[in-house]
Formats: sequence, C-alpha cells, structure tokens
Amino acid sequence: MKQTKALQDKNSLVAQISKFFDKEKVAQLAHETKFVQRESNMKGLDFFFLCLFAHQQNYEISLDGLSNELMKDGVYMSKQSIHDRFNPYAVEFMEQLLSEAISQKLNIGTLPKHPLFHRIVVEDSTSFQIPEMFANKYQGSGGGASDAAVKIQYAYDLTSEKIISMVTQSGVNPDSKQVLGDVKKTTYE
Repeated sequence: MKQTKALQDKNSLVAQISKFFDKEKVAQLAHETKFVQRESNMKGLDFFFLCLFAHQQNYEISLDGLSNELMKDGVYMSKQSIHDRFNPYAVEFMEQLLSEAISQKLNIGTLPKHPLFHRIVVEDSTSFQIPEMFANKYQGSGGGASDAAVKIQYAYDLTSEKIISMVTQSGVNPDSKQVLGDVKKTTYE
C-alpha cells in the first residue's frame, strides 16, 4: 500500500524524534512530572506524538478524532480518558521534554560551571501564523499575512537546565514588552 506524503513525513519525523528522545528517559519524565502515575494504555511518548501530530490533518480535531488517532498506533482510550490527560501534569511533562531537547541540542552537560555565574539565562521568541478563526485571542499583523498569529516567548537557564518562563501571546506583541518570570538582575563586585 502506498503511503501518502503526509504519512511519510510523519514517519520520518517520528524516527528522528525517537533518536533524539530515549524512550526510557521520556517514561522517566512522565513519571517524575506525575503525568503517568500508574500503568496505562497511553504512555508519555504516545501523548507527545498525539500533541505533535493529531492536528496536522484537522486543527479542529475532536476528542473522538484524538481517540481514533491513538487507535491507529494500537492505543485504545475513551475520549473522556484523553480529556482527563490534558491537565497541569501534562503541561509540566511537555515543558520537561522541551527542556530536555534544549539541553541535548545545546550539549549543556559539557558546559563548565563558574562560581560567579549562578544563572545564565537565554531568552528567545518564535512566532507563526495560525488559522484566522483564532484572531480574537492571537492577533496577527494582517495585510499579506494572516489576521491571526501566535508568539511564544521563553527564557531558559543554562546552569539549571530549566525553563524559567514560557508565554504565548498575540503575534503582534513586541519582544521588548515581555517581562521574564522570576529573572532578577544581579550585580557582582
């Protein structure tokens, strides 16, 4: 059976992500963040891939649609069970996965520690256009671009390998107006 281009792209991306994220490490993070608290049909990696790919064909996918997507991978869950998984533990789990990805990509484990620097904060943002139906919450610039856009601002501490702040906002908000979560200016004498 011939695979569609979208399925080939998904399978290629899954293979790359699977090399990047060790299954045992993902399972450990799922337990540490309490996203997974007992044996379940859906593992942490299943949830991650569901969040990453389920909306690709239909950004208005229902809980039934998510359940069907999981069934394609042999994971059987009711829509209520899936609904219950979208909670603060899921947010913490996904943030920890992002922290792990940043740490690996930057090869932070090899950075030398220095007694004068208790924190090294990297701040960045990314923005992208989204369907116009979201313009009431995430305003875009319009014109030749979409009337809806989202900007994600984040701050990451290289020394603790933790996300300090992550904020979503309208795509038109300037970076200079974003205040970092708990970052405080420190002076050394």
